[in-house]
Amino acid sequence: MYSGGDRSYVGSVASHRLPAGLVIVLAVGATACGAPAASAPRSDASARVTSPPPPNPSASAEPPPVVGELGIAQLVVSGAGACARMLDGRVRCFGTGAKVDALADVVDLASDGDTTCAVLRAGTVHCWGMRPGLRRDDKPSATPRQVQGLTDVADMELDYNGSPFSDSRWCAVSPSGSVRCTCNLGGGSCKSTDPVAIAGAPPSVRAFGTTEIGCALTRDKKVWCWNTHESKSGRVVPKLTGIEELVEYDVAWCARADDGQVFCFGSNHAGQLGRGYITVTGDPDDPPTPPDTPMPLDLRASALAPGLVITTSGELRVWGENDEGQRKPGRTNDLDRPVDPDAVVNARVVAATSDRACAVDDRGQVWCWGLPAPVSPDKPHDLPDVKDAIAIESAKHQVCALRKSGDVVCWGRLLDASAETITEPKSLGVTGAVEIAVSPWSTCVRTRDRRARCWGGRLESSGEALAESVDAIGFLGETFCVSDAKATRCTSPIVTSGAGRSSALMSDLETRVLPLSGNPTPRPELPALQAAGPGGSHSWARVGRETCFVRNKGVQCFAGNKDNVSPKAGVTNAIELTDGTILLGDGALVSAADPSVRVTGPAMRALVGQDQLAVGKDGAIYTYSLRSPAKLTKRPDLASITDAIDMAGTGFDSSFGCVVRSSGQVSCWGRGADGELGLGNRRLPRVVGTLGE
Repeated sequence: MYSGGDRSYVGSVASHRLPAGLVIVLAVGATACGAPAASAPRSDASARVTSPPPPNPSASAEPPPVVGELGIAQLVVSGAGACARMLDGRVRCFGTGAKVDALADVVDLASDGDTTCAVLRAGTVHCWGMRPGLRRDDKPSATPRQVQGLTDVADMELDYNGSPFSDSRWCAVSPSGSVRCTCNLGGGSCKSTDPVAIAGAPPSVRAFGTTEIGCALTRDKKVWCWNTHESKSGRVVPKLTGIEELVEYDVAWCARADDGQVFCFGSNHAGQLGRGYITVTGDPDDPPTPPDTPMPLDLRASALAPGLVITTSGELRVWGENDEGQRKPGRTNDLDRPVDPDAVVNARVVAATSDRACAVDDRGQVWCWGLPAPVSPDKPHDLPDVKDAIAIESAKHQVCALRKSGDVVCWGRLLDASAETITEPKSLGVTGAVEIAVSPWSTCVRTRDRRARCWGGRLESSGEALAESVDAIGFLGETFCVSDAKATRCTSPIVTSGAGRSSALMSDLETRVLPLSGNPTPRPELPALQAAGPGGSHSWARVGRETCFVRNKGVQCFAGNKDNVSPKAGVTNAIELTDGTILLGDGALVSAADPSVRVTGPAMRALVGQDQLAVGKDGAIYTYSLRSPAKLTKRPDLASITDAIDMAGTGFDSSFGCVVRSSGQVSCWGRGADGELGLGNRRLPRVVGTLGE
């Protein structure tokens, strides 16, 4: 175990891929032109700024104490919180639910954010979290389990960006200083995830990476890197001596010398080098290793983590990837130089993964921020103020529920740049609602008096009635549609290509840039509903190049223009059309593209509309396939849900999911960083525990 400096970090390797040969400098230091230095955003999402909660107001302004005064030897991000290795060899976890009291004689901690491991003095490794055995088929465990076959370990690092569909990736250093790493399945000649000795590695104290690319901190306090993509053997990085700490950050490496100077080298696609600009290379997974001239940061540090430092004057500074607010809360643009995160006052210990960060302040409070760990569907968050729902809809980050009273409540965040996250479900103030429709920008309802009312910036409406005598409402992308017995009208027209094929109902954005009769179609200040199809229709959806809808219990589609409508043969009892799937009155599912493809299995009651999910009449959540043979199976990760009547959210790669239970209770799970769980903005700093407790 290396003891030359406090360790408080987690390593990570990025999986970003860009076209080979592309080399672009996105921003250069503004100071070169005489202007103030500025960060180069990677997207315009930085316009959305949310103020974090006030930091600890009574924190002292004294210089930072030695980390040992807090009793902490090491800190790592773990699950929804953090875990600390204490000076007495015990482990304490905060906000994770981990049961680690039995661990003793721990000399090292490693974490990829979802799985955490403790290295014992005996050389064994004990892990908990998502993959306690470091294998992809592991079942999660809150209790540490010894990893079989992994012994003789003094230090270990987990690769944060290992694929969820393969075993965990890691590097381990033995007491003698030898280095072994698991394979990088992303390329090269590796054929398995079993560890392989890194040939030529000098005696080391820790190592980051895979068998194909990585760096190690050597016992003589130098940095030795290997890259089998470019060379057969590794080399010592020049000009780096007296190194106390080494961290890996999205295929960049930063090293802290014994005089506090911090040097960074490697990939700079998200500003990881902190040089005042961002460079996108052809492949950020293949940086020049080692570089000829590691560049120093304009600061000196007493502690180092990926994209975080505590300066020798006790200030917290952050830089690098920030698309989830994982370094500077409240902003979502990458940071090309170290800045004040406005997150924690008087931080004393820091830890980070690519998408989360934690710090312990001088009062022993443990703070975490960034992309949150997901809430398990086994223990979902029950929204305390929504216990009488009868239906639920979502789009992107916004979720709305229809209540028995006819009121509609929404939470999450609209995509308008000015929209802030709604901390708790907020009523639209409507009465008599019987149907809801949600887009990423707007929410609309149909009331008992047959009026269609909408809220949202893209429709530029604040609850005004957009249409009367309406029998159905819905969104097709950004396009809002209403239907009565005579006609269907939408906020955008049907656009027909020159080949005579219908491009279906185009979105508001598309109609502004696509020609119609030779001229762009501007979106009116107040949405004007235009004739778009026959009346008596609902459940509008795109099926291939056609726009289809349910009408008279059948499914009909546009074929060229709104007056050329053809029915789908063999569909006579349709009640809903979503995501290319038709729900029939008997609970069966058929393909909208080919109604002869029928899904066999239990009867369904509702389609979710994302990644082919459906709610069964038995209250379970199912996933289905329309490919032959069409089949229906229960979602294994949602097996605990047995009383659902409706569901919203995304699919397997979801950031959240919400169900309405038979009791009317709305329950949500997943990451829900933008308020989709009804918990507000979960990226902002929050105290997950206190050392004194």
